This record gives sequence, structure tokens and C-alpha cells, in this order.
Amino acid sequence: MQDLSGLIAFDADDRAVWPAGELQASLSHQLRTRLSTGLNQLHPDPEILSAILNSDPSIQTFGQLLHHPQPPMELLRLTKDFAKLAKRDQFAGLPPEICLLLYYGSIVVGMLRHNERITRLTDDELRAGLNWVVRQPWVDDQTRRLFLDGLRHLRSGRSRWRK
Repeated sequence: MQDLSGLIAFDADDRAVWPAGELQASLSHQLRTRLSTGLNQLHPDPEILSAILNSDPSIQTFGQLLHHPQPPMELLRLTKDFAKLAKRDQFAGLPPEICLLLYYGSIVVGMLRHNERITRLTDDELRAGLNWVVRQPWVDDQTRRLFLDGLRHLRSGRSRWRK
């Protein structure tokens, strides 16, 4: 049996440091995960959540949401909140890097598809987060392009945020 201590390292704060291959597999899995699996605990009213989740039948997974041309804003907000909660919850099972990608991803999609700001982050803070995602070797090309589009949008000055 392989020694598991060689698979995951830990940093000075005792947080797991995931190898790029594991993060790539985790991201791929998360992008295929049904939204209902992650978001079902975020809304106090199951009927309202069901209506939100079913507002566009072509969006069933996190990947479909991030790469949809006009995803519902409420799904983006719920995904951002899910990512924040999952990052704080060490028992959620998601590496913090995947949580950060979902967090920034929901923000950048709101910005690109709706020109809406769903964060209190400044443009500089958002730019730093998007740059971080773009530099990760485990991010797939389609998702990387989404974040590069977000960086171009911020750089262009066309962003006139609606709140």
C-alpha cells in the first residue's frame, strides 16, 4: 500500500497543499458536479432554490454555469456564496484552490455576461484573483480563457459596474 503522506503536503498553517494533478482532477470533477449537490444547503426555502436551479434547464453543473452565455445572476451569487463557505469549511472536501476558482469564476461571469458586480472586491483585488487563476497549471484551457477575458474586460475600462 502506498504511503499517503507523499500525496498531500501540509504548509506551516497545517493546510493541505494539493499537487497540480490532484487539483486538475478535482477541478474537472467539480465542473461536472450538479449545482443542486453544492447549492442545496444555501437557500432556506427549498421551493425557491428549486425554481432558481431549474430557471435554465441547460445549466445543471458548475461548468455549464461558468461557461454559459447568459447564466442567471442568482445562480452566480449562490455559487459565490457556496465557494466562500466551502473554503472556510475544512470538511467540505474541496481544496481551497477549487473554492477560489469557483468564487472568482462566479464574479467574472457576472461581470462579463451581465456587467454586474457581485463582490465588494476592488478591481485591483479582483485582478489579482483572476491573475492567480490564470497562472495555475491545473486550470483547463476553456476556464483559463474565461479568466483571461475577465482580465481584458477589467483592463479595457469598459466595466461600468451595476450593483
